[in-house]
Amino acid sequence: MFGMSVPLAAIQGLAMFFLPKSPRWLMLQGKVPEARNVLLRLRESAQQVDDEMRTIRSDVGRVRPSWYSCPLHIEKQGKHKMHVC
Repeated sequence: MFGMSVPLAAIQGLAMFFLPKSPRWLMLQGKVPEARNVLLRLRESAQQVDDEMRTIRSDVGRVRPSWYSCPLHIEKQGKHKMHVC
């Protein structure tokens, strides 16, 4: 069992280098032209790209930090933040 999983995991690990970056993540980083280029490679028409760009743009404005939904968020003055999720 273990012998079969190692080659498959290696193939998956190598294949990850060829995946495009997430357009949503790129837009969160302010890299809108790169996000558009990724979508142009993945979608069939420019209209689909424009629709998805609009959707992502509206969603990006509502994104909260990942720690926002944590049940416990501790921050003391002059200390590092601690998130317990």
